[in-house]
Amino acid sequence: MRGEERHTIAIYVRISSEDDNDGESNSIKNQRDLLYEYINNSPELSASQVLEFVDDGYTGTSFDRPRMNDLLAVAKEGIINCIIVKDLSRMGRNYLDMGKYLEQIFPFLGIRFIAVNDNYDSKRNAGSLGSIEIPFKNLINELYSKDLSKKTTAAIRTLMEQGKYIGAFVPYGYCKNKDNKQQLAIDIEAATVVERIFKMYIDGASVTDIAKQFNKEGILTPAQHKKKNEINWYTPTNKRKLFWRNNMVSIILKDERYTGKMVYGKKGNGDRPKKEIITVKNTHEAIVSQEDYTKAQELIERKKLVRAPSTRKEHVLSNIRCGGCGDTLQRSSSRSTKFYCVRRRFTESNNCFSQRILVETIEIVVFESIKKHLEVIISVSEINEEKTRLKTNEREIVLAEIKTINQKLAKAKLKKISLYEQYKGGNVERQKYLKRVIECEDDISATSALMLDLEKRVQSVERIKDSEQVKNAAKYLALPKLTKKIYNEFVEAVYVYHKDKIEVFFKCQDEYAKIE
Repeated sequence: MRGEERHTIAIYVRISSEDDNDGESNSIKNQRDLLYEYINNSPELSASQVLEFVDDGYTGTSFDRPRMNDLLAVAKEGIINCIIVKDLSRMGRNYLDMGKYLEQIFPFLGIRFIAVNDNYDSKRNAGSLGSIEIPFKNLINELYSKDLSKKTTAAIRTLMEQGKYIGAFVPYGYCKNKDNKQQLAIDIEAATVVERIFKMYIDGASVTDIAKQFNKEGILTPAQHKKKNEINWYTPTNKRKLFWRNNMVSIILKDERYTGKMVYGKKGNGDRPKKEIITVKNTHEAIVSQEDYTKAQELIERKKLVRAPSTRKEHVLSNIRCGGCGDTLQRSSSRSTKFYCVRRRFTESNNCFSQRILVETIEIVVFESIKKHLEVIISVSEINEEKTRLKTNEREIVLAEIKTINQKLAKAKLKKISLYEQYKGGNVERQKYLKRVIECEDDISATSALMLDLEKRVQSVERIKDSEQVKNAAKYLALPKLTKKIYNEFVEAVYVYHKDKIEVFFKCQDEYAKIE
């Protein structure tokens, strides 16, 4: 290796929940220490720049991991020229994917790949991937992962049947027992609120009445309470958890775990067979008596029976949001259906959409916006179609250049092999051999870079007219009214600020925002 040449190394570290079975050996720290020790002990690599990529809690059966995606991105951009992992299973446990990266993608990108514990180095083992050893290890890793998945599932079911709590996030009203993480303990502050919800509902208050009262009193929502007390919690839309709503109250009223039971298998679409639902009694302290819970369920069912059937017709609109708080607007069930902000119903907010607006009003505004959007798509398509015609000849020329470069690259690689054979045969002196190899590697590197540049030029000749949106644009433009199909294909969301200010956001909006 020449003095002025340096590697840029990417070390990749991964652990998943299944690695708990392997003990401390697969921890992030241990993997990192092993890789840095390997680099520091290598005269060839010790002076290199090192980039770290760590995926914590991701399975190796799929390559779709956040930091793995980042690693592959910098690899394709040519930022790194070496990847080091503890062993092949850290990179991935999928036999076919591993083979594709080791045999095709990394060699094409000129990236050296090292698996320390497997004693594999693509620079040293060049050409040996066709042997049985590495493919066999990848296959074993994949089979191991599938077998472990089955064992993990069986172990989890056993814990469920024992009444152990295995969830990451505890139900509101509880926290994890400090002495036993698989058991729930009472969270006194939240449990008091749960008790009050059941009492108010049994005494005749509606779920909406309860939500309004809690907002008026400033009682923290479940998400706010857990965040304040640093209880592990999750919500994908924190913005919607800042005030009590009727559905929050309903969820609490229907949760049987408040009676001291552990229940698994009730969630999900549709009614599950009873044999799939696991219920274990007396696993933790109850917040609500079984009697009060049963009364609440009877009231819920009774209200369902007396509720008038909805006269609401099916509308084409979806994802209509308040321009103030960003929450989804609700539809009224009156004959002339209107949208309104539910937050205004439960709490006061000056920023929220404070009126009610007819569905038909929004449909007219959205349809007019879509028609203008379609006109832009057609215009951009026509311009890009003309640009594509102009680029066609250039594309053919570039493809011919790629073919020539491919031949040149193949010759350079054969020359490198030939030099080695001459050196081994004693026909070339060592110094002369090393000098020619360096020249040959420079030639291969320059040729590979030119190849990537040419391929990018080919990819730049895009045909926007081939997209489904462009194909349908002219046809949709002739339609007399808005349909659900058009809406779903083009509209991402609609924000209503007031009746005279409605903002429509389109899917792939940036694609047509400017003409390149």
